[in-house]
Amino acid sequence: MRGQSSVQTCACISSHDPARVLREVEVGQKLIADYEQASESLGEQIAEREQDAMPTVILTESGPAYAPERVEEIVREVGTAALVVTTLGQEVARRAAVWCDHPDYLQEWAP
Repeated sequence: MRGQSSVQTCACISSHDPARVLREVEVGQKLIADYEQASESLGEQIAEREQDAMPTVILTESGPAYAPERVEEIVREVGTAALVVTTLGQEVARRAAVWCDHPDYLQEWAP
């Protein structure tokens, strides 16, 4: 920090407090873990609903399809979980975007 007074240097260091930075990292790790858990849970819910829906599959001219009332029920059951996964995924992408100039950042992470 050449050219800065010791007061300016101290102010700069305190604004980047290592303890705060570590807390931010911990929050980010928890957010990613929540997203991964919610995504896995949603996948399991969808798989279970598909198994449950098998007896209500009907044959149409274009092939097998869910009976319309069963589709609505499945959407209701997994809709909230899908919204949670989508919202968490968007937040993870927004936080990752801070690092868009880092060489390891992948453009597919962009929000």
